Amino acid sequence: MGKRGGEKFDLLEESAKGEWGFSGDLEAPKSEESAAKIRAVLAGDGARAVRGAVIWNAGALLWLGGMATDWEEGRKLAEGTISKGAARALLERWRTWSRG
Repeated sequence: MGKRGGEKFDLLEESAKGEWGFSGDLEAPKSEESAAKIRAVLAGDGARAVRGAVIWNAGALLWLGGMATDWEEGRKLAEGTISKGAARALLERWRTWSRG
């Protein structure tokens, strides 16, 4: 539950269409493992549940940040950005920049 523009909202799993995979695939005891799973998704690979979690969260942030009119549009934008390789390219630019 949260608020956007003064209005309450809930992001519920049942409101997201699609098959999300197995929740056990999300487990990553160390941050390096979690990062590797996310990088695999951005590279076009990875477990379905991890891909779903990345798209779920990115979609919510795109909507809350005003880049999508609703959560569903945000998820579609996130999925398209990942599928085209643009999310991976941006991550690589950030990594290069941060290493100076």
